Order: sequence, then structure tokens, then C-alpha cells
Amino acid sequence: MTSNMDKRKFSIGVNEIIEPGAIQDFQQENMQQLRQDGITVLKGIFDYETVKNARDIILNNRSLFKNTRPTPSALHLAGFHRFPELESLHTLLTCNSIILKFLKNVVNGRRIRSIGLSDITINRSQPWHKDLLRGHYRTYLDSESLDWHQSSGSVFKLLFYLQDSASLKVVPGSHLFSTPLDDDTYSEPDENTSVLSIGVECGDIAIMDIRCSHCGSPESTYATGQWDNNPRILISTAMGDVSSRLTQAMEVGNFHRLMDWMARNP
Repeated sequence: MTSNMDKRKFSIGVNEIIEPGAIQDFQQENMQQLRQDGITVLKGIFDYETVKNARDIILNNRSLFKNTRPTPSALHLAGFHRFPELESLHTLLTCNSIILKFLKNVVNGRRIRSIGLSDITINRSQPWHKDLLRGHYRTYLDSESLDWHQSSGSVFKLLFYLQDSASLKVVPGSHLFSTPLDDDTYSEPDENTSVLSIGVECGDIAIMDIRCSHCGSPESTYATGQWDNNPRILISTAMGDVSSRLTQAMEVGNFHRLMDWMARNP
């Protein structure tokens, strides 16, 4: 696959705000990015000590994780918020005042809540896909819950990389175009499709419309063992507008998907 790579800067700073009203300014620009391309980055939400503490908690609880990729060091825990040892990492995102203020503005002041779609991955590859319900789980999404023409969106993925990273790639605007959810091949860009490479620093939070097509690192990145002793970690969760049919449908469908994941990975 050879796609056109667009590496334009894709983040707005928040920790350097000094002017009155600057928070509103950064939110407006981030909201425009999110609506147009399906993703934006909030810079410097968490400091170094918070990131280091999160890494320590995760690495000290690796026994909770499952290997779901060919690479031995690749680990995954779906629904990590269920475990007391890791629950504080979930509220780190869902209770952060800047993140909440931003998301609430995105959904025009309505309440938001988490939907149970949380993951922590360690050295884990991720091919092209959408975080919507796919395969046979797609039946939980009907035409009323999944509106491809709603630019503001209603369910969003929060991505917290615990190291600097440029592995995330997205197809800009893909959240606005109807895509079959039978399997993930429909989310793969072709050679004529523009692809954005999203650079983040540890402590940043990427916020992505859940309808957006995206991918992470290929399996070859971790197969060499380069990251075995200094693993690359991603914490993610999803939040949605409480009044949205998509929020409700994703929560119900994801519950069944999580139960199946647990059965496959006892």
C-alpha cells in the first residue's frame, strides 16, 4: 500500500496558555480539526511524572494482559477499567477537566459518559480499521444510530500514548463517508488516498471520532524485539454524548464483543 502521506503539524498547545480566552481559542481550532479530519491532539495534558506513574502501574500488572499477536512481547487488555489495579488510569482520562470541557463543547454542551470501550496495549500492532462495531457486531448499528453525515460526531476515542509516537495514521475525513463494516479491508486506503501521520508527545491526548479509519504500527515494528525492554504503551477509552443513539448502540454492542474477547482470552 502506497498512500500519500501528509505530515502537517496536527496539535494545539494547552499548557502554554497565557491570554484570557485562549482556552476557548484552542478548543475552537481543535474542534474544527476534529470535525474536518476526524482527529485532533490536545498537547501537554499530562506531565512526565503522571506518564511515568502510568507506565509503572501497567508494567507491574502485566499478568492481567493477554498475548493476541504473533510477537511475544505484544500484550492487550480489553476493558481494563474493570480491574481495580488499573481503574485509576481510566479515570485519569475520563475525569480530566480539560478533556471533559473540550468534549462537552464538541457535543454542544450536552453530558458525556464512557461506554465501556477501554483498552491498554503494549507493543501491539494495529492494521487499518475503524473502532466501530465490525463483522457480525455491526448489526448493533442501524442507520439511525450511525449517521455518516454528522460532522460534529457523538462518540470519541481518547488515545494516551505513554511515549512520543508517530505510529498513528488516519484517513482524514473518513468519518464522514459511509464505509461497509463487514470487515476491516474496507477501511484500508488505496494509493490515491491521502493519509495523515499523527505525531504526539507523551502527555498529549489524541481525540478521534470513532468513525475515523486509522492504523497503528505494523507487526514488523515489534517482531525484531527492539521494544521488548522499553515497551510502547497506549491507553485508550471511548466517551459519547449521553443522548446519542450511537453512544447507546456502541455500549450495548461492545459489551457483547468484550464478553467474546474474554471467552477467547481466559
